[in-house]
Amino acid sequence: MTVGKEKGIGGRNQEFVLSAALKIAGSENIVIGSVDTDGTDGPGTQFMDGLSEIPCLAGGIVDGQTAAQAKKLGIDLIGELKRHNTTVPLVKLNSGVVVSPNISLIDLTVGLILGRK
Repeated sequence: MTVGKEKGIGGRNQEFVLSAALKIAGSENIVIGSVDTDGTDGPGTQFMDGLSEIPCLAGGIVDGQTAAQAKKLGIDLIGELKRHNTTVPLVKLNSGVVVSPNISLIDLTVGLILGRK
């Protein structure tokens, strides 16, 4: 899949959860998580020079307050998604699933909806 000239850090599961955070914004009863295989979702910062302080992510977990928290921290989720740069925002939001590189995880996406009103 071609994502254009953008050179962000992240992967499809990270993009999925940040996109989901925008869709469920304000909800008090929805949590969504998504992880990927091989210990990293996307290129992994372990392969990027000068970014070793950023952990390796296998995906992320978000809820209805994630988008508001991002706005409060000055994180432009739509802009970061357009740049395919999801690892850094997830780390800043403390919403990334941190793993050691080269572990095996089965692709897993989970949505939890608690009680309907």
